[in-house]
Amino acid sequence: MDSSTDTRLRILRAARDLFSYFGFRKTSMDDVANRAEVAKGTIYHYFKNKNEVLKLVLRQEVDQLRDQLQLVLEDTQGPRSKLRLFLTRRVSDFGSIHLLIGHLVGDSQDRRKDVDEERQRLDEMERRTLETILDEGVRTGDFEIPSIPMAALSLLAITKGFIRDGLELEQELETFIDIALRGFSRPPHASS
Repeated sequence: MDSSTDTRLRILRAARDLFSYFGFRKTSMDDVANRAEVAKGTIYHYFKNKNEVLKLVLRQEVDQLRDQLQLVLEDTQGPRSKLRLFLTRRVSDFGSIHLLIGHLVGDSQDRRKDVDEERQRLDEMERRTLETILDEGVRTGDFEIPSIPMAALSLLAITKGFIRDGLELEQELETFIDIALRGFSRPPHASS
């Protein structure tokens, strides 16, 4: 990694840490420069403004989560296990990025516009990943799903309710995942 790339990454890491802790509005570019151990002018050499730094921090977070999830899913056998893992990771890991986006955006329309593209990238990545898992389950006979896109959107919408800052909902999430995997129907009784 060349020193230019290293400097850029140090600035983004410093900004991410400060934005997460203090929020976007309370973090100054001076704070980012001090944390990254660079001159303030160096930041402006790499980035137009603080909004661009925010957008790139979010892009980096989304890309990192996507890559980590892909690695974990590749090592997981079977669509049921993959679905359980995806839904659990969505609430924990992806939940943190959704909360970070909400925390950073706050009530500012300017920042909302700047990060909306990254939020859409995250949503699209989650939807595609979930549809792939559900499709695998249909192909292997593990799942019977009349509409994979509708099932994916429904699961994403429901699990969004489990993403809450500071709340421990692991047991409730496990119960939901069990319902999603088994369904509501009882198996038909064998005829005598």
